Amino acid sequence: MDKIKVAIVADVREDFKNEGFGTNHIYNDHTSKASVHYLKNKLISLGLECYFFGGIHALIDAYKSKKEFPNTIFFNLSDGLTQKSRKGQAAFLFELLNVPYVGSEAITYLLTANKIYTKRFLLSNNVLCSKGYLVRSLDEFKPDELEYPIILKPNNEGSSIGISQDNIVYNKQDAHNLLFKLLEQFKEILIEEFIKGYEISNFLIGQKKEIDVSEVIITSLNGKYYFDQELMGIQEKSSRKRKLELADEKLTPEQIDLIKSTSQIIFKELDIFDYARFDYRLTDRSLYFIEASPNPVLSETSELGLISASHSINTNTYLIKILNTALKRYSLPIIDFNYK
Repeated sequence: MDKIKVAIVADVREDFKNEGFGTNHIYNDHTSKASVHYLKNKLISLGLECYFFGGIHALIDAYKSKKEFPNTIFFNLSDGLTQKSRKGQAAFLFELLNVPYVGSEAITYLLTANKIYTKRFLLSNNVLCSKGYLVRSLDEFKPDELEYPIILKPNNEGSSIGISQDNIVYNKQDAHNLLFKLLEQFKEILIEEFIKGYEISNFLIGQKKEIDVSEVIITSLNGKYYFDQELMGIQEKSSRKRKLELADEKLTPEQIDLIKSTSQIIFKELDIFDYARFDYRLTDRSLYFIEASPNPVLSETSELGLISASHSINTNTYLIKILNTALKRYSLPIIDFNYK
């Protein structure tokens, strides 16, 4: 068999509306051109033939033209276009093209893009989630349903789109006013009890039966780790005000084990393939699931870069692990590299 080629698929953020605040760079729920080039150059440095294929429109054109891609695996970085079902678009098209690809199937992307459905599903699998409900109109607001403070956020957006510190409210009137404002922009709003605690992420690489990498990451803001009235909104993310670090020195071994074991359950139950990131709030007693990202950003400034730098391991090592995990699923020859 000829050497495998890697085709990167992405709809880059520079082609979409800027949702960031007070920054000189474009920020939204799509991967950046820099992240695409980062991945491409890393894989090329390993001697692989790797190229940027394009996004959803390029996949549609390939399907219409009945193109074939021998000895090629597609690396899915795409969050789709602008439709509600955008997260699953690339995976659907890969299946129509009958090509192997890195990343989860369309159903997983569609489920995890809907926060309330993901939480309902995980609650049925004994994963703890904050109490909440979905509204599509002001008439559906239940002011006495939850214990205040509460948080209101778009149900179908990622990257903290539509979320700021103002999304935490402490009384019924402020909640009603904010809901009115959010419904002018977004069709579905998730209302939940606000959880005080540590902002935690868990980055994983592997398969459902065998997790190869599981790193727990903690977030701080201006030196603060335990958030009693803060959240990671779009301003904190787009302006890169938050600090990420491995959580081993901040949390107990028991807390780390709880996070990793919970993530392994979620990885399996959501039918995740190859890699993912799960976000949590950790209180003194409990771990609350927040959301899942089946294709988190892979870049020098992302969780991947932090993990690599913290362990003094070349990021190529982790990228090859992701790629080989996908190749194994398709019974294709794995890439034999051992970078340190």
